[in-house]
Amino acid sequence: MHPQVTIIATLYAKAGQEAALAARMQEMTCETRKEAGCILYDLQRSNDNPREFIMVEYWRDAEAVALHDASAHMAALVADLPALVDRPVAVRKYTPAG
Repeated sequence: MHPQVTIIATLYAKAGQEAALAARMQEMTCETRKEAGCILYDLQRSNDNPREFIMVEYWRDAEAVALHDASAHMAALVADLPALVDRPVAVRKYTPAG
């Protein structure tokens, strides 16, 4: 059995683009949740910094992540992000510790 993968992606909206980034990420969420290997895909917004968002992702395994990364909706998001964020997206991957 291949280990589950957890991803935390941190996004910082450009000033004035907070609502646009949230809306774009909600579109991404709708598409991603249809993927067979997606267990959870959930957008959260910081209580301390309204420009900071995280995407919490749980995937069946690394193969599911690779399929997600190669999807058309991920390519479209990557193309859209430069207009919405003010720094590169920070992506951290984890596997279960126990």
